[in-house]
Amino acid sequence: MKDLVDKFRSEPSSDNMRAVVAQAVSNRLTDAGIAYLASVLGRSGNVLEIPMSQPKADLASTGAPTSLSTLLGPLYLRALDFCVPKLGVPGRPAGGVDTLAQLPGYRVKLTNDEVMDCIERCGYSHFLAGEEQAPLDARLFRFRQLSGTQSVPGLTIASILSKKIAVGLNHAGLDVRVGPHGNFGVTWTEARRNARRFSKIASIAGIDSVCFLTDARFPYQPFVGRGESLVALKDTFSGRQDSFLENHTKVCFAMACATVSHPAMDLQSHTKAAEKHFYDNLRAQGSSQDAFEEYVNKIRREHYFEYLATEHGFLCMILARLRDLFLRFQSVGVEGNVEFPDGIGVVLQKMPGDMVRPGDLIATVRVIEEQWHSVKRRLDNVFSISETMEVGPGFEKVING
Repeated sequence: MKDLVDKFRSEPSSDNMRAVVAQAVSNRLTDAGIAYLASVLGRSGNVLEIPMSQPKADLASTGAPTSLSTLLGPLYLRALDFCVPKLGVPGRPAGGVDTLAQLPGYRVKLTNDEVMDCIERCGYSHFLAGEEQAPLDARLFRFRQLSGTQSVPGLTIASILSKKIAVGLNHAGLDVRVGPHGNFGVTWTEARRNARRFSKIASIAGIDSVCFLTDARFPYQPFVGRGESLVALKDTFSGRQDSFLENHTKVCFAMACATVSHPAMDLQSHTKAAEKHFYDNLRAQGSSQDAFEEYVNKIRREHYFEYLATEHGFLCMILARLRDLFLRFQSVGVEGNVEFPDGIGVVLQKMPGDMVRPGDLIATVRVIEEQWHSVKRRLDNVFSISETMEVGPGFEKVING
């Protein structure tokens, strides 16, 4: 394996990437091999040299819609006095870095000097892997997306850890989202096994880690979409959360505390501190609090359309189908060649397991008028009404590295 990785490092061609991926797909990567691949990917560009006196941490995820852990988690870590250099890749449909990229002026492509300037100004920077930081990881990630191998656990582990190596992290939390589209496994048993493997490989790389298993079959909170995630942040900061968003906020705070072995403390005061760090970061990366609030108000106004219940019973929802709908319509109506399009958003007014009656509002939808009827038809495949109720276990397990 080392020879294949070295060959890919010296010549990152499609053929060499395909050879590395084939090893992972056939499950022939050892823990040491994955750690070596992570090191090569992470050190393929400039490595941040943040002073050792500054403890560094981050909270990443394996990907799945509706969770805010990669937006709120880093802010809570900053509120716990940790330095947070957060290097990411685009999410589908709404990852942390592509959500922040919606804000006017917010720059997600930074040089090392610019990242260090952000760290010096506010202790937190959220930026995109690319030419300077972990370029081989960014290239391999795009290849995995195109080749349908994004969900291979060994490659996912290497990719996540490479970004922690590239920024010199001491502590890493990982939100392992378990579901049909989860990169660590469809079943809880498979996800636990891969989470333990992640912690073992992180230890080889010299990183203290904690993994959290969360149920990605069900929405974590009501706001779905890139713009809608920013609305959720605003509601969290202003104390306007409904019970679902409030509970999710508590889980994100618990993850941040466990990542750095910090005793759980007052959530409200740390949320206020997180809000301050968020606005400090906006200014450091080219945006502002005013731009954030104006954008959030714009997203709220654009929720013209209503999806209503037509039957009486318990609401059921297939989140994987909602994710597919987003991938289909995210670029519709977006003008020009936009790197992170945001053509659709959904805010759930009812959650799976809620009792509904005909005419009850299930969700509001943000989409251009010409696409509403097409979106509505597909929402009929996302939601259904049943005589039985199914809900998820939520935050089920914590695995320590």
